[in-house]
Amino acid sequence: MKGFTSLLALLALSATALAWSWPAHVVIYMIARNELGWDELDYVDELIEEAKDPSANYPNVFEIAGWADEVRSQKDALYSTDSHFFNQLYCDGVSPKAVKAKTDYEHNVVQAVIESLKTLKSKGSSKENKSYMMRYLIHMVGDMHQPLHMSTRCTPNKLLCDKGGNSFLVNAGPKTQNLHALWDQAMMEIPYSRRPLNKASIDLYLSLIHISEPTRPLYISYAVFCLKKKKKKK
Repeated sequence: MKGFTSLLALLALSATALAWSWPAHVVIYMIARNELGWDELDYVDELIEEAKDPSANYPNVFEIAGWADEVRSQKDALYSTDSHFFNQLYCDGVSPKAVKAKTDYEHNVVQAVIESLKTLKSKGSSKENKSYMMRYLIHMVGDMHQPLHMSTRCTPNKLLCDKGGNSFLVNAGPKTQNLHALWDQAMMEIPYSRRPLNKASIDLYLSLIHISEPTRPLYISYAVFCLKKKKKKK
């Protein structure tokens, strides 16, 4: 119980067209793991492994953060694309407090997080169900940290909206792309690495935690210790 509560709180403090690129999800999850104690890390990792799902057979503990994007197109996926964003309207010249959230879908990312927590807290839920919900929770809280997953800009009359930046084109580097896609790439600040992640890529992503937090003491992160610990167990 304490494990997923700590994870949610720390994810909330962490800094495809409708989803963060998976490296961004990995880095957000690394930041959260970096602050968890050993008991919380063991709880989260053991719960994730509870559901014997070939689609989640990753060579390291970090890549599970992208799992929900990989399965969302499957017919039996619990949360589809709709559950990865929330349309809070931002209208020019109108106070945000005066604009109600608008969603045309039965599910959205806020509801997905609430449902995940409800299952994780339930004494009647099986460990397998909790395993899936832990994976969704890790991913969905990451999605909520992408500003354009949580808002869409509209005209004051709300007739035209930019679909979370998907309809707003910008020149970025050698090509033109939409603003949402640019944000998904963390403004191109997080280098893309092929999967599965090798040691060099993991070390690179871990280093970004310290680069983004210059006031943090320069000590080796818990995430690095965690990797070493997992190897020793095997």
